[in-house]
Amino acid sequence: MEEPLVGGKSEKTGGPGESLLVIEVKKQLYLAGPLVVGSLLQNVVQMISVMFVGHLGELDLSSASITTSFAGVTGFSLLILLFFGQDPEIAMGAGSYIHWMIPALFVYGPLQCHVRFLQTQNIVLPVMLSSGVTALNHILVCWLLVYKLGLGNKGAALANTISYLTNLLILALYIRLSPSYKRTWTGLSMEAFRDILSFLRLAVPSALMVCTRVSNELGAGRLDAARLATHVIMVLGLVSSVSVGLAIILVRNLWGYAYSNEKEVVEYIARMMPILAVTFLFDDLQCVLSGIVRGCGFQKIGAYVNLSAYYLVGIPAALYFAFVYHLGGMETSEKCRHELLGAVVRINLRTCRADSVAPVHHPANQLGQRSFEGKGQGFQFFPTFRLGNMRHTRQDAQFSREISQGDVHGDKEPTRNWLLKWCFTGMCNSSQKHLEIGDSLW
Repeated sequence: MEEPLVGGKSEKTGGPGESLLVIEVKKQLYLAGPLVVGSLLQNVVQMISVMFVGHLGELDLSSASITTSFAGVTGFSLLILLFFGQDPEIAMGAGSYIHWMIPALFVYGPLQCHVRFLQTQNIVLPVMLSSGVTALNHILVCWLLVYKLGLGNKGAALANTISYLTNLLILALYIRLSPSYKRTWTGLSMEAFRDILSFLRLAVPSALMVCTRVSNELGAGRLDAARLATHVIMVLGLVSSVSVGLAIILVRNLWGYAYSNEKEVVEYIARMMPILAVTFLFDDLQCVLSGIVRGCGFQKIGAYVNLSAYYLVGIPAALYFAFVYHLGGMETSEKCRHELLGAVVRINLRTCRADSVAPVHHPANQLGQRSFEGKGQGFQFFPTFRLGNMRHTRQDAQFSREISQGDVHGDKEPTRNWLLKWCFTGMCNSSQKHLEIGDSLW
């Protein structure tokens, strides 16, 4: 009996008598739980640094906060805060902080590669544990550099690099020493650069999105399961955002003391928290929808929508609310961004129809034309579908050929072309008239 090449270890299945809905909820909770905790622990590293810096003074808190925000969306790029009218002292403090954060960029990239290598195989517990160890160690490192060695905000920035490096070393050793990865990691090879342009056509648009469950089910040809996964994750995302929103509202009067001892700062944070709670609702849904779009293979559509929502709607809305309405930091650009992402919902629901299938004329399938050999067993590699529990069998190969020829469930052309017509022309109807849209769009 054939064994899946990757994945499956962190995925629970239901017992006898359980409905498909209950089974799917269990799968997603078992997979998402460690992912959420691991992601939180990875992000808490910079949060802890800002907390330590905040107790040095208001100026240090302001410079560290604005640096962390800009670094998160620009990849630690050059700050030009004076040009935008920022206070000179804050700008100078932010510039100093960002200089000491530059080394973290060179460690953060390889760290994310290791994290994604494990996540694509549904292996999430090691990431959570390594992130937990790193977060605990980061508190000690921050205390040592900020207070003991007297480096101030520079020490907090440098602590990020040390903690990211710690996390990277833990995951690298785990992958290297664990016997379960001998089939999926055989060491460095120049073969990794074959068809690199095709891979980049997937990777660059996908950089803004994350997905596992939907892509796994589509890759295995389980269309009903993919549709069910979409519905379940939408509900779970809504429940999660509401829970987090209520939690931060309840602690709004206490949370500010973690960052500063200044009463004015604490009071302002308390006023901001209810607005932040509302943005969590839209932000969670945006993350879920982006993941679904990526899992369905619409990387470019997702990238265009995300970039437009953030930079063409979100940032102008933030400037308008902050400087025209004089709301300061209390802006609601998340709502504007979410409105633009409403179109993505329709793409998700249509893509995951029970009588449809994910796109096939895609760079992923150009990569998938080759078979990679491992332990004498070949398998097809579809990056778009993340290869959850996919097995290379004659039935899979035949199914892929049928998809590429557009002859699955009566469809006369690949479903993606039909979807693009529906999305961009608005002329889709029940007769499902087809309009040929060239693959050059992708």
